[in-house]
Amino acid sequence: MGESKRRKETMGNSYSDPAQKVVFLGFTRAQVDKVYDFTRTGTWICIGALAAFWVVFRIGIWQGWWGKG
Repeated sequence: MGESKRRKETMGNSYSDPAQKVVFLGFTRAQVDKVYDFTRTGTWICIGALAAFWVVFRIGIWQGWWGKG
């Protein structure tokens, strides 16, 4: 019996599932994808917050909220 057959019997259904293979520092592909999605979402939230802050700041200068503009 070859190593591949033994591994297939040991792992069962997860043998051919690419999301269960370890790809980076012990993380599976599915875990890496979740971290990527979290990072991408967080980045867009930060970009939106920065744009909102910039708009409020510019309106504040225009309205004279922080002294003479």
